[in-house]
Amino acid sequence: MSLKKVYVEITDVCNLSCTFCHGTKREKKFLSPEDFRLFAEKIRPHTEYIYLHVLGEPLLHPRLKEILGICEEWRFKVTLTTNGTLLREKAAVLLDSPALYKVSISLHSFEAKEKRA
Repeated sequence: MSLKKVYVEITDVCNLSCTFCHGTKREKKFLSPEDFRLFAEKIRPHTEYIYLHVLGEPLLHPRLKEILGICEEWRFKVTLTTNGTLLREKAAVLLDSPALYKVSISLHSFEAKEKRA
């Protein structure tokens, strides 16, 4: 394995608008499971860890369960970073995924929300 981990942005859509996030001017969209599968196949020889985190909120992805299933098929260990606002709603999907290695909650998003209030 040549890479310790690979960050994958499965969406650039977020349900918050934190002051620290620079955002993007790209079209808001979700990576399809089909495109994710192609990517997973290409990077599998290079790493065993995928981090679902960058600009978007991964728990907003409508096909997150499928993406985690692909990670399981390819035996990836997934670390997912979330702003935490959808944990209750998505708990079953996360708890049912054998590929899920770790969930990190960004506390920065809560600080940013409090400062704007």
